[in-house]
Parts: sequence; structure tokens; C-alpha cells
Amino acid sequence: MLVDRPNPKPLNYAEIKRQKKFKDYEKKWRKLLKNGSTEAIVDDFLFEVGPLLDTIRLDSPVSDLRSETTTHSSEKSGSTPKVLDWVDLVLAGGALLGVAHVGYIFALEHAGVRFRAIGGTSAGALAAVLLAGLRTKPDAPAGRKLLDLLLGMPVPKFKDGKLLDRRVRVWLQGGIHPGDALEDWVHEQLAANGAGTLAGLKGKCDLSEINFKQDVLDNDSASSGVRPYWESVEGLVVAVAADVTSGIKAVLSWKRDRQAHPVPLTHSELYWSDPDLESPARCVRFQDGGVLSRFPINLFHVPPTTEVHWPTFGVGLSPPRQAKSTSGLGQLLYASISTAIRIQDIQFTAQNRVGGQGQGRGCGEAGRGEPQGPLAPPRSIAHTGPSSLAMQEYEMLTKTVDVGQVCALDFKMSILGKFVLFYNGVLAARDFLMGTTEKKGFQWEKFKILRRERSAVVLNTTSITPT
Repeated sequence: MLVDRPNPKPLNYAEIKRQKKFKDYEKKWRKLLKNGSTEAIVDDFLFEVGPLLDTIRLDSPVSDLRSETTTHSSEKSGSTPKVLDWVDLVLAGGALLGVAHVGYIFALEHAGVRFRAIGGTSAGALAAVLLAGLRTKPDAPAGRKLLDLLLGMPVPKFKDGKLLDRRVRVWLQGGIHPGDALEDWVHEQLAANGAGTLAGLKGKCDLSEINFKQDVLDNDSASSGVRPYWESVEGLVVAVAADVTSGIKAVLSWKRDRQAHPVPLTHSELYWSDPDLESPARCVRFQDGGVLSRFPINLFHVPPTTEVHWPTFGVGLSPPRQAKSTSGLGQLLYASISTAIRIQDIQFTAQNRVGGQGQGRGCGEAGRGEPQGPLAPPRSIAHTGPSSLAMQEYEMLTKTVDVGQVCALDFKMSILGKFVLFYNGVLAARDFLMGTTEKKGFQWEKFKILRRERSAVVLNTTSITPT
């Protein structure tokens, strides 16, 4: 057992790989993997994180959007809570570090958290799509199944293409590996779980059979004739990509009912596919969305003046932005590429500062002020910026997983490296929900108070800004 103190620290791969216990684990896991026994490896992983999971006990809801479970848990770590809390989830990119997302997801599911909408970029997009596709029902846990799948993922085979062709491919096609092996593997896993088509994946996100708990409406809401928020909840899974043909960010999902979900789609161009046609609307070339947006937390964003009923949790895989050295050519190139990759995410937070640029007029009105998130549902919120109340809001909703010095591009990553990522993901989610000695855990009621305070600031700023 690794948990022997109140606040366990993240694992460091460079340190634990020298310890006898983990050397023995690695030998055992290699033999099991060779024999195709990933289930036994999963059991070992869950045995080690069991004490962490046992400390997760939600004393209060983390969302107003709640339901009674319709399925029994298949997780060996415990039973599914009777009441589930629904949130939106955004997963950052990070190549092979995405295994950490699995640990974070597993811990949230263990706590009784389920996902209305799931989105991400790069590795985060892959995790989001697989999570949605592996579920038997939208309210069924899929963390164990996702872990078992990724442990058996043939990562070395994803470096496909003949060696002699790679130089030619770089110049003629813009990439070293064609990516066919990864695409085929993902499709195979989705198809085996009834989500091999876009229509099948959409069906996995259908929330129409979920019995959401009904709040008591106030007199004004009851007499207005407006549908209660729990009657129009939309399940969704999205992936961020870079459309290098048009030079814009693309948010990929299925066609939505504009009358049922009339949110203005102004933040970025969207590519909606018809599940019945299974064919793209036009020919474009997509690249990894991480080249434009590594952490697209704005996917489900709505203005601070809109009432919230569920939060958007964000999971990062890289440390906060820091000043970089630019003294040499190599350092300058690295800093330039890093800036290009993160600029859209940074710009979003900057444009949504309380009283900052772009908040003076028409904030929250369709077609005016700062654009709303492209996939923002009614009454859902992601973070809104690094300033005063907005920065508090962002810090309350997001958590960065310590990746324990595991290399993001290690195509021959050891099983122990995957364990470090999984363990640290579970630990990060535990700390996010329950808190540590340095920081309190997520508090839904406090978050709503903060939102109301921020809404008042924005409305006051709007009222005094000259037109």
C-alpha cells in the first residue's frame, strides 16, 4: 500500500522504478501482459489506489443536476452511489500522458460523478471519445474498462509506415506516421462496444432515459412557462482538431437540434456530421488539435451572468504558464511553438477577466460582447479568466495532474510508467474533491455564491460603461 499518511504525494517515476517493490511489479505485469491478462494488472492498480478511493466521501452535492442510478457498478473497488452528480468534463492534451485522465475519471466515477458532456483535445479527445463509447449507459461507470483497454493498447504499432518512406512522407504529406494504425484501433474498440458509427456514439450519450431529480421551482420560474433545466439536458462528446485547410480550430461532434439548443455558435467554426450519412460535409485536412488548443476548457463556457446548475471540471496535464528563456535559437523556437500551442486558451482567459477588455458592453448577449463557448448548454459554466473572482472560479474548477516525470512521447512506456500516471490521476481527483492541508476541496454551494458575486460585478460594469 502506498497511502500511509494523511496527504500522500504524487509518485515520481524516476524514483520508484529503482525500488524493489516496483521492480517486482514490473516483471509480474510484463508476464501478465504477454499472456493477455490485463485484468490482473488492473486489479493490482486498483489495490494500490484503494486507500485513496476509500478517502473519497462526498458530504454534499457537487452539482444541482442529479439522478438516481439506473445501473449497478462493475467496479471492484466499491458499489455505485445511489445518487449521481452530473458535470461537464474537459480533458487536456498530452500525448501518452493521457493515461492520467483514466485515473482522474475513475476516481470521479467512484465518487458518484457522471458526465453530461465530455470534450478534449489530442489525448484528451481520445479519452473523451473512448469514455463515451465504452459506457453501457450514460450513467454507468466505464473507468475500469477504459483502464483495461489502455493497458493493452499496442502503442509501438502506432508508429506505422515504412522506415524508408518516412522522410518522403514528411515532405509530401506533412507527417512521419500516417496514423492508420491508431485510427483502426480506436474504431475497433468503439465498434466492439456498439459505438462504431457516429449514430452509435450519439446513442451512448442519450440522456432521455435518465431520471434527473427535480428541484422546487420558485413562483416566477413556475409561472414563466420556461422548461425546467433538467428537462432539456443534452448529452455530448466533442473533440477539438486543427483544420489546417481553412486555418481555424474545429470542434467535432454530431448535428445538434438548433431549436432545442439555440446557443449561438460564434466562438469557432463547427463541423457537424449527420449520423445517418456517416460522411464529412467537405474535404479538409485535420491535424492534432493540440497545435491550437492544449486545454480547451472554454468548450462548454457560458457568460457569468447565466445561472449555473452544474459545473465544468477541467483536468490539465502540464504546469501553469511560466516565463521562458529566449536567449538562444533553440530556446526561442521552443518558446514560440509553446506560445502558438497555448495562445487560444490564454486568450480566452484574458478576454473574460472581470472588468477586463471585452467585458464592458453586452456581456452575455447573443452576438454581442465576448463570444459564448461553441457548445455551451443552457446553465452550464466553465472557467472565465485569471482575474480576481474569475481566477478563483478557474482554480475551483480545474486540477493539474502531476505526471511524475513520465515522458509524453515514450512509445515504449513501461507498465510502471502507466501506473504512475494512473495513480497520480486518482490522487489529483481525490485532492480536488476532498481537499488537502493547503487547499479545500471543491464546494458547489461556495462556487455558486462566487458566480453570483461575479455576475453582480459584470452587470455593474455593464451598467456604467458608456455606449
